[in-house]
Amino acid sequence: MRKWKSDDSLDALIIWNHWIENLGNTATVIPVEEKYRIYRPVSIAYMPSSVNDKKSKAFVHFLSSEESESIFNEYGWKKYWPMIDGLNAKK
Repeated sequence: MRKWKSDDSLDALIIWNHWIENLGNTATVIPVEEKYRIYRPVSIAYMPSSVNDKKSKAFVHFLSSEESESIFNEYGWKKYWPMIDGLNAKK
């Protein structure tokens, strides 16, 4: 992001959709055709040392909540994405 904001010779940037929040009005989003889009998950897992920790369990529970989903959505993350290979996906 620093390079984008400081180097006027850059005229394009390929980014994950949630990065646009950090770019503010310094860039315009141009959507990529569906067949060329790449989706990546947000994965969570317990560390062996925290698998029984109440705070860890509460955090995982929070990440699975509607409140968390609305925060992720605000920054461009989606709970479900359409499958590129045509398989059915939850929406």
